[in-house]
Amino acid sequence: MATDLDLFLYPNENGFIGKIALNTTGNVAIDKTLLSESKISTVVILDRSGSMGNSVPRFVNEILPGIFKALDYNKNDTIILITFDSTPNLYKIPANQLSKFSIKCQGQTFMATGISTLTKFIRNDLPKDCHSLRLLTISDGEVQDPANVQTEAAQLASLIKNEFTINSQAVRLFTSSSQPDTKAVSSLLQLNNVSNVNLLDLQTSLTNIEIIATIASLFSNDSLNRHAILKSDETILKSTPWQTTMNNTLSLFPGENLFWLSKLPTGNLIVGETNVKIHIKEGLTVDTYENLLKTKIEYYINQLKILKIVNTNESKNEIKDMMNYFQNMESSLLTNQDDVKILLNDSSLRARLQYLKTSIIRKKKSFVMRMSQIANDDKVSQLNSAQQADYLRAVDNTSKNARGLARRAVTQGLDFNEILRKEVRIMAEHIHELQDINDNDHLVSFFSQDTTLGGIRTVCELVSDNMLDDIDANDILRMINIVGVGCSGPIGEFPDPMTWRVNEIYVGCYVSLSDVLTAFIQSQGRSLQAPAINKDITNVIPIIEDERIAKFLQKYAPSLLEYTCSIGMRRLLADVPMTAGYTICAGVWKLIEDLNINKSEIHLRTFNEVVKTYEIVVGNYFQHIMPYIKPQQNNQLSYYIANNGTTNMISPFIKLYRENDTTKLEQIPKILRALYTYEIWQAIRRQYKNRDDSDQIAQKMLDQLIGLDLNKYKTSLQPSFEVEPSLNEIQFHDQIHTDEIYLDELLKTVYYVDYITLLPKYISAVINNNIDSMKNIPTINEKFICEELQINYALKTFKFYNVFQALVYTSKASRVDSDNEVMKMIDLVDEQAAKKVVQDYIRKRFENQYATDLALKGRAERTELSTILVQSILQATGHSQVVQLMREGLTRGKIQLAIANSSSLGFIELKNKLLDLNENVPRRLDIIKIFLLGRDYKQNDEPVWNNGNVLFTPDLRQFENIFNTLGFDAEWAKIKEEYMKRNLHVYRDGFNRHGHGNTKPSYWAYGYMTLQMYKDTISPEEFQEYSLTQTQTQLNQTNSSQTTGLAYYCGGISSYTLWQTFSSDGITMIINTASCNFNSTPLYFTSMAGTSDHWSLIGYTAIYRPSSNVFTVYARSTYYPNGTFLLIESQTFQWNVNWFGLSH
Repeated sequence: MATDLDLFLYPNENGFIGKIALNTTGNVAIDKTLLSESKISTVVILDRSGSMGNSVPRFVNEILPGIFKALDYNKNDTIILITFDSTPNLYKIPANQLSKFSIKCQGQTFMATGISTLTKFIRNDLPKDCHSLRLLTISDGEVQDPANVQTEAAQLASLIKNEFTINSQAVRLFTSSSQPDTKAVSSLLQLNNVSNVNLLDLQTSLTNIEIIATIASLFSNDSLNRHAILKSDETILKSTPWQTTMNNTLSLFPGENLFWLSKLPTGNLIVGETNVKIHIKEGLTVDTYENLLKTKIEYYINQLKILKIVNTNESKNEIKDMMNYFQNMESSLLTNQDDVKILLNDSSLRARLQYLKTSIIRKKKSFVMRMSQIANDDKVSQLNSAQQADYLRAVDNTSKNARGLARRAVTQGLDFNEILRKEVRIMAEHIHELQDINDNDHLVSFFSQDTTLGGIRTVCELVSDNMLDDIDANDILRMINIVGVGCSGPIGEFPDPMTWRVNEIYVGCYVSLSDVLTAFIQSQGRSLQAPAINKDITNVIPIIEDERIAKFLQKYAPSLLEYTCSIGMRRLLADVPMTAGYTICAGVWKLIEDLNINKSEIHLRTFNEVVKTYEIVVGNYFQHIMPYIKPQQNNQLSYYIANNGTTNMISPFIKLYRENDTTKLEQIPKILRALYTYEIWQAIRRQYKNRDDSDQIAQKMLDQLIGLDLNKYKTSLQPSFEVEPSLNEIQFHDQIHTDEIYLDELLKTVYYVDYITLLPKYISAVINNNIDSMKNIPTINEKFICEELQINYALKTFKFYNVFQALVYTSKASRVDSDNEVMKMIDLVDEQAAKKVVQDYIRKRFENQYATDLALKGRAERTELSTILVQSILQATGHSQVVQLMREGLTRGKIQLAIANSSSLGFIELKNKLLDLNENVPRRLDIIKIFLLGRDYKQNDEPVWNNGNVLFTPDLRQFENIFNTLGFDAEWAKIKEEYMKRNLHVYRDGFNRHGHGNTKPSYWAYGYMTLQMYKDTISPEEFQEYSLTQTQTQLNQTNSSQTTGLAYYCGGISSYTLWQTFSSDGITMIINTASCNFNSTPLYFTSMAGTSDHWSLIGYTAIYRPSSNVFTVYARSTYYPNGTFLLIESQTFQWNVNWFGLSH
């Protein structure tokens, strides 16, 4: 047996890294002891679409045979050729028969099915002892199924990537000026696990010899046919550290091999017939680790670039796994470095600066940094095919050109690093402006033992030390050291920073967010805690004692404080205006709450400092509110402050006390009441907003709050056809039945609202430099709150009315009239006025319920009466009785019903029964004649119904069938002749856009919905004459449904009986369109019809909640402002909704 092979094992956190050198000498006897015979399956995936043209036979018959000859393939070696176009094909062809294989281009470029064909081949047909694959992909254009390509490729990768040794290469073939699809071919390049991938761009103008030599070079040194197998008695081997499954075998190639072991081997390791001898090495350092991986670095970087271009969820997860391993490994090694430990144990800014210098030196050498830049480059997926190909070929993505490529392609977003570097440079240029400031009495961080000014000076040293270009925004934020008071608060996205709140503020704990971030690194992931109380500090409320420092930051580094606070609020850099202002504002708000129970000197001093910092930082941001603070014309309405809440009013309060205008200060109680209203609305609103059914939820909440039971207290109706009393005679229920338990539950969500009343007093003390006076501000109680609000009734009742308003006026539009700068709700200062609003609402709800019940009663009465009328017509014994019933209808009580036209209630029932020979109708033919012609043919053709017009019907054949069946063919001929004379649509002067007019009417003017129906009804001679008169024939048109190559139309009429009350001044109708069978949500259009006053309606053309089978409309009237009367009139005047939908 040959000399043992040496395996060097390096301990790491998850096992061992193994290194073994496989040196083959060319000596057959020695090679045999190491190398194993290996079967290779070669697969060519070829784009066969029409754009490939003659390149398809050229590659198959000329280029591929040359490639396999150059790679010393045996003439009988089988080549798997998978072609993709509109459909995939798989061919198994011996290498020596490729030149004779008949093939040509065809179809479109659908690549996904080609990949699925490859997957099926590997699963079902690949020999079980074959574990090596060579893949060559060739394509010339953009694929037409990119999403499916990525899905199929991801499934294939999960199936084979860790089970096979794969050399996957690709060619972007330029057959025209179009760019081949880089992302599609890269989806297969990600399978490569033996070498760097190469994405070749080849012009078809190259000679066969040039193309053959280039492609053959991609496979000539992959050693797939002469690799060795490392075998273990245990399942502990894996080729990559992020691989989730272990194996007991591993492929080795000539040269140095690197792999990972989950534990120290206890059994035998062999390669071929050669034993493996294990050598345990010392623990890794940063330098030995990078030296160990140097043979793999370019492979991993290459692999990352491919995965970035592929950009699927699977590739993103693989990138994440790769980077987690390398970053954790490097962090672990760095932490163990003695020099780093020394620096991290010193929390001073000076040590932090030195740590940065050391880190910069290490980063420049770190291959993990290079990988991170690739992994974090989210712009790559947005590059076009040509740019992606250039990116993939870039030797090093840390180069300026490679980084610039992505920046040129995607211009959106901000470069936070450059913004902060620029601001630091400007500060360094003007740092002399702060030289006169003595910060000896400024707040000092307990962690860094330095001040805000010290942080500014240290950051500016980065410029003089020429370090600024080598650090990022996070490094700068860890240095700036803006000192304030530590706190805890939620971490989230907070697109609106106004909503951020402080959970707990640690008064006396002075620290900076820079310290919080640095401590996290020092402690390897643990939060910095407040001394003595040992509570986590998640954020810091900045305090800047010297106005010159604050103005210096605002002038030269306006983003620095914003970005610092963004990290504290979100743990990410985001350019959201006023993040700093609202962070400090939240501190003010929380301190007000704390001061209510603790007025210690440190609490008072902290509040004073935070308010003054807030005033400087916010400046005039809220100046636009100040003009609203004045006596307002309508004292009955809530005070108008442009719908601003407490957080936005702190700055105006400060300005009010600065101005000290008595008239304006007198408005404060009104402002406080308005803030109560706003804050309670916001709190209640959070329970239902952003929900599709928010209106219904708010309504249910309101009904429960006021105890509204429409069934228990409703007004009963009189029996059918009996007259109801007038609305003025009815006493509708209007009593409030407050659910006290539910009210308490709702008020818990806005517990903080009472602290609003403390704001003016505490802010006044700060502005007047009278901190001691804060000690005399009482702890809030109901008496104090009511006095500050200037209300003379119970506080809970006041809050009840606010909750009521929050549930009635749910949107800003319903609450605020911004154009006229007034509120739409009353000021709740007057208990009786507030109570009246609630009672009026309750009364209106019962009134609307009564109107709905009344409408349902009327609907039922009309339905019942229409049935009676139809039966009366059908059972009439004489012609005059038929005429009278069809002309005048029937009356019961105040209900009068006649079938006036085809839209009238009873029309469909009458028509259907007339056409049903199973119905007993004594005077059927007499009724049908009147029904069709609209007139009394026995009495001078006087109008009977339908305004004396003939019935517009799409198909006369159903009536003709009745006459023919009953043996009255001759009578039908007379009726039809008369019908055709009268049934003619009258056009306006001239011809319409279809060429039809009074001298050349269309089939529709004759009363037919389609040309086919018209043709089937008249004689061939008549149709020929009709056709000759038309300049063009309109095929397949109807006035209710139409199908063309472009769209599908369908329409109908929804009955007035479907209207329901919606609000105090509106009605609504849900319209069912299921009969149209739309296959997607169409565009709906509506119009209104009725016997009177329908022209006064507005709003019904707006479509709400449309779907393929239903939509909703709402209507109001300029005549009837009362919804109750509106519903009644909708029934009286039969307001039907005409509608149609347009869909694919």
